Amino acid sequence: MGIGTRIFLIDENDSIHRISMARYNRMTNPNSDERFTQYAGKRVRYAMIFLEVEKRKPLSVVRTEYYYLPFDGEGRIDSTEQEKQLRLSSQIVPPIFEEQGPKKVLDAQSRFAKKRYKHEFQWTPNQEIETAIMTAIFGKNMAP
Repeated sequence: MGIGTRIFLIDENDSIHRISMARYNRMTNPNSDERFTQYAGKRVRYAMIFLEVEKRKPLSVVRTEYYYLPFDGEGRIDSTEQEKQLRLSSQIVPPIFEEQGPKKVLDAQSRFAKKRYKHEFQWTPNQEIETAIMTAIFGKNMAP
């Protein structure tokens, strides 16, 4: 057994479109010319589903992640927005070395960053989208 990944782009009318992991990797590589011209200038929802697989057949869902992908005017991933997302995600982790001594002020920066990150970069699917994704992965009558 192992872990597999399925990636789906979800358009404005809630249609799902699976893309390969190789294409996703090319798309997110800043040095790549991979383009999705149909999404030029848009912020598109996507789902990344991690699966337990055996002989390349999905057995169960291990984890689901729902994010937005920002595209520039040419249909490539907007590197400025990706950098903004990376910077904000680094603020979520609280400092490793904390000051010694009693604290009088609560440092809530990481909590605020997490809330902002979730608001700006993540989304929650409705039941129809979740069902469509599970059907695409497991087949009509095999969704867990």
